[in-house]
Amino acid sequence: MRSWKELTSLALEGTARTQAGAQAPRRLLEEAGWHALRRLAGHKPVSMQAGAVAAAPPESRPYASQVAASRLEEILRTEDHDHLGEWLSLCAAAGKLVPASLIPPLLEHAVGRSNFRQAALEVGGERIKWLAAFNDEWSFAAITYPIEAFRSGDRSARAAALTRMRAIDPAGALATLADGWSKEGGDDRAALIAALVVGIGPGDEEFVTRAVGDGRKDVRTTAADLLSRLPGSALTRRMTERADAWVRYRKGMLGGKLEVDPPSVCDESMLADGIEAKAPKEVGERAHWLRQVVSHVPPAHWPSDVLELGAKSDWAEPLLLGWIDAAARFKDGAWCELLIEHHLRRKDRDKILPRLQDLVRASPQATLDAVLSRHLPREPLTAFTLAAMTTQQFSLEATRALLRGAQEVMKQPNQRLRETCLYIFARQLSPRLDPGILPDVIAFAKQAEQGAPWADQHLQLLASNLEFRAEMAKEIRT
Repeated sequence: MRSWKELTSLALEGTARTQAGAQAPRRLLEEAGWHALRRLAGHKPVSMQAGAVAAAPPESRPYASQVAASRLEEILRTEDHDHLGEWLSLCAAAGKLVPASLIPPLLEHAVGRSNFRQAALEVGGERIKWLAAFNDEWSFAAITYPIEAFRSGDRSARAAALTRMRAIDPAGALATLADGWSKEGGDDRAALIAALVVGIGPGDEEFVTRAVGDGRKDVRTTAADLLSRLPGSALTRRMTERADAWVRYRKGMLGGKLEVDPPSVCDESMLADGIEAKAPKEVGERAHWLRQVVSHVPPAHWPSDVLELGAKSDWAEPLLLGWIDAAARFKDGAWCELLIEHHLRRKDRDKILPRLQDLVRASPQATLDAVLSRHLPREPLTAFTLAAMTTQQFSLEATRALLRGAQEVMKQPNQRLRETCLYIFARQLSPRLDPGILPDVIAFAKQAEQGAPWADQHLQLLASNLEFRAEMAKEIRT
């Protein structure tokens, strides 16, 4: 048997140069393994002693029942994301907590799906923060001490910590952010400034105004959006003044008149207010600037008849896009409704579905309910298409209106219309309909069973889902 020194020398030279035969590498490894065991013989194992781990803090809220927990376990196992969000919301509304055994799989789901994170924190209690400290991937939840997480956590944990701090003390959180702002990298600035939307107020205006001139585009965009959320901010006033100079409305005896004349140069003051000078491909620069300015003007500033005038002008595209952006930003229900109706009247509305979807999703629930109730009797397909665009839960009243609309559609002779509308109602809207209509859906299914088996199948699936959600809510409440 060769010595360890001989083996290492042989390994460095290479078996092909020192020994012949295909088995030379194998013999080398076998001898090396024997020497490794011999060298370890007699060595005392290193003593490892785990540090003391503090117990999880006690909880003050009750846990969800075992039945409700079993339901959540099934939802997590099957990755049923539609019902997961609703389960978490119902649990938070009931003031209850997720059982400790289900916190790890819940955290794993939240790692890759940020839309579940806040809901998970609300129902995870103290234990979710305690447990998250043992896994870097769960750092977004380990915010027992927000100020420490902000100072030493990774980017997502710092953003979450700042959001928590803003909810408790907006001014103090802003001071903490401002203190180290000049040393933050671009990615961190972009992630952190977005947290200022929580508790946004007049005290934030000076800092956010400076951020509008940041060297990074997404920081500038977020800062400008934040300033637009401040009623009467200096930025909003300046944008409104620009809009009035570029878009002049005149009221005459025969109706209104609109004159649109954006500038030919993006000057320093426009750049300072966050207007992006460079336009995307196939978009004119003046149109690009016009859209940005209009999008920062509260829609209520404009008379309602300016919409149709703008749609007929040579600047229709940037004006309409700017008004859509503004309606969404300022949550102006009246203008959301005006713009939805305008887009529904357009012959090319199939080409602008993304815009229509943005409007629907930005609309307050009362606005959407009003639009649906108006279109359901005479344009059911339009109404159901609009309803499918929203992510909001429908109230019981709105759900009943949609059910009546589906029942009326089933009386129509147009087979394709019936199939499309019922499919949207029973399948696409199912997760957002109020379970209170379950008895009516069961009765509807029995009626459909005789004349339209395909409709009965859709309605049976809808009834099954409504029953699932109703039971889920009952389990959480009890």
